Amino acid sequence: MSNFMKITETEVLPVAEDVKDSEVEVLKEKVLLQMKQEEYQMKSRNKNNGKMMKRVAAAIVVLGIAAPTGVYAAGKLGVFDGLFGDKDTTPIEQYVEAVDTERKDESAVYRMETDDYTVAVDRFVYSEATDYGIVQFTLTDKNAEDESWYEVATWDEHYSDWKVWDTTEIFAGVGDGRLLFQVEGLSWQNNRCYMKQTDAQTYECYLCFNDMKKSNMADKTLKLAVKESDLVDEKLNWTQIMKLDVPKGESLPHYTWFNEDGETALVLTGVDFWLIDAPKSAVSGDIILKEISVQMKDGSTYVVQSEAQKTIDWFYSTKKETGIWRNFASVIDLKDVVSFTVDGKVFYVEDAVK
Repeated sequence: MSNFMKITETEVLPVAEDVKDSEVEVLKEKVLLQMKQEEYQMKSRNKNNGKMMKRVAAAIVVLGIAAPTGVYAAGKLGVFDGLFGDKDTTPIEQYVEAVDTERKDESAVYRMETDDYTVAVDRFVYSEATDYGIVQFTLTDKNAEDESWYEVATWDEHYSDWKVWDTTEIFAGVGDGRLLFQVEGLSWQNNRCYMKQTDAQTYECYLCFNDMKKSNMADKTLKLAVKESDLVDEKLNWTQIMKLDVPKGESLPHYTWFNEDGETALVLTGVDFWLIDAPKSAVSGDIILKEISVQMKDGSTYVVQSEAQKTIDWFYSTKKETGIWRNFASVIDLKDVVSFTVDGKVFYVEDAVK
């Protein structure tokens, strides 16, 4: 099970003074989300974002070199099988760009290896409207008996009786020989990495990322960067050991709602949403959502989050320049959507622009 980082009440309370008892649980959630931003992945770009919790000091990046081994022929894997589990991914499959084994551009590098690891990019899907992307890649650990190259995140005790997603989230942590994955080519990225181990040496990995500032992803050349840590005298250094190409096809379709002033209020895709017109938290002014759901034509409801039902079905949240963004731990079919509801506010598809 993928999990949130451990956090206690004593760690939460110093964030705001004179917090009322009724606000403690909401404040816990806010700080928990902040911790999950994993600021070390964003380095000095976060120096002006005082609301992020620092987990490690900013890293000093030293570039390394790994020799390319040619164009990679992707295997016949299920589309994001390890990320969405047994949930139906049919609605997005036509937009998933797989590594093309017939590709004529020999300069594209989808597979690289070092003495310790082999990494091969398999698939990519993205949404231009929300700046969201998922890179699927396979990592082979040639020295599986050695200390692990990752740590597994854990849920906070507060969520012990909640219904949550069961994908394993991993992160680099602090120590020697840890691996960090980033998508290069965007302006201000936030990401999470998920994994399914298929044998003693092989891992199917899924890097979900969001550009917190609009950067026209379709126009960018994206690269998957792999970095390895070196901890010396309590100083953490990151060495880039690989940089691979990311195949890019057609962006996911989306619905857009506008407010009375003609400004974007909500963007919804089959895998995420970006909400600009949202209620504000009385705790700090940040957006804190309690009830999120999508209503479907067959009368069913996809519950994205519910405090009342104690349900969470989104991987992580990012505060963008305007509004808040979240991805789904499921896939929905836009053609079957009737409405999107957040804390009692309903956005009907008939009012949206596709």
